[in-house]
Amino acid sequence: MSVGKLDGIEIDFVCTRTDDTHYYQVAYDIPKQSKRESDSLLKIPDVYKKTIIIANRMAKGNSDGIEVKYIIDFLLEKEF
Repeated sequence: MSVGKLDGIEIDFVCTRTDDTHYYQVAYDIPKQSKRESDSLLKIPDVYKKTIIIANRMAKGNSDGIEVKYIIDFLLEKEF
């Protein structure tokens, strides 16, 4: 796991395996009309999975095509 940077934009966590990569942005919440978290992930020029992890369980779903997960749900998964 590492922190990623792309053209001065920080990606909070980058998890890699030999044949897979997963990008994560972490935020308390995603304010309405804010694309800050999703924009940085959308600028990554590959097709690997991208996820935003948030502390507000009511805001989970999708942001600009990127999955948004509540942190507790994320921590209970067995993936990565």
